[in-house]
Amino acid sequence: MSSSEALSRPPARARGDAVAEVPSAQPCAALPVAMDVAFAVPGAEGQFYRYCYVSRDGVRERELLPGEWLDEQVVPGSVRCDRFEVVATAIRDARLHPEPASLSTAGFALRRHAAALVLPDLSAAAGRGPYEAWLRGELLPKAAKLVHSAVEEDFGRPVDAVHAIDFTLRTTDGSGVDPRNVVLEAHADFTPESGARRLREERVVFKLGDGRAITAEDRPLLVNLWQPLVETVYRVPLAVCDGRSLASEDLVRKTMYFESRTGEVFNVRRGGAQEWWYYRHMRAEEALLFVTWTPDGKTTAHSAVEDPTDPADAPPRRSLEVRFAVRFKRYQDLGTTS
Repeated sequence: MSSSEALSRPPARARGDAVAEVPSAQPCAALPVAMDVAFAVPGAEGQFYRYCYVSRDGVRERELLPGEWLDEQVVPGSVRCDRFEVVATAIRDARLHPEPASLSTAGFALRRHAAALVLPDLSAAAGRGPYEAWLRGELLPKAAKLVHSAVEEDFGRPVDAVHAIDFTLRTTDGSGVDPRNVVLEAHADFTPESGARRLREERVVFKLGDGRAITAEDRPLLVNLWQPLVETVYRVPLAVCDGRSLASEDLVRKTMYFESRTGEVFNVRRGGAQEWWYYRHMRAEEALLFVTWTPDGKTTAHSAVEDPTDPADAPPRRSLEVRFAVRFKRYQDLGTTS
């Protein structure tokens, strides 16, 4: 953003104000909107990690090491060593960009389902049974087809397999069947090593195309699909960073300690060249796709954000994230030798 470019910051809206009709995207959204993003601030020793559980004996929590602190939000009482700074960041509405974003260049793209998506009953009273049936019978088949067509179109290469390897329901109000909180930190889901490990441990929940296991040797992609589970997203959209603007030094490795395993993700330092985008007021018939792992180490940083141009008492956001492994057809499978 140039020094002369203003950030759109609307006047604050009192939480008690009535909302007769939630507005749709307006032309003024061409201006970037200042939204808070939490960026990583590694300590002097460069350590960056967190525990995703509380120890049974409590010793680790009582005897904190330098730089450690106790979490109060994500896993209350657990040990963390991952400080962040919250920075008002210019985020633009990608709908108003003159050219649609592409998975092969920016690392993300918006797509529409070929057939209308039937939204599920997410009430706890409905239980997991109808939710699981909806996932396998409605969402996963349509999402896999959407990923298949988008990857073929954006990369210009035929795809022979799309495997859904996991999914996560997220809500802003804690409702629904097995929900998780939104992640208000700039991050990327995989490091080069953890992405390859995830492929080795492939646990497939749905397959489209060739059913053989997808391995790192296939040089596949890992692609996330972010699916609204409300008619329109009026709160806490997902922002993504154009991969061409993300420098390798912006990425901070973070170790995630679970009771039975250890994982690794990237958090993101604030970078002056970063370009952040979102799609304002996404609808249920749309899905945001973004690349989370490639064989050559590319990834898409992302974060949930709060758009100050939306009413504070707008309906809660509910969304589903599905991770897909995508394998391209090999040249020998195409009957060519080039």
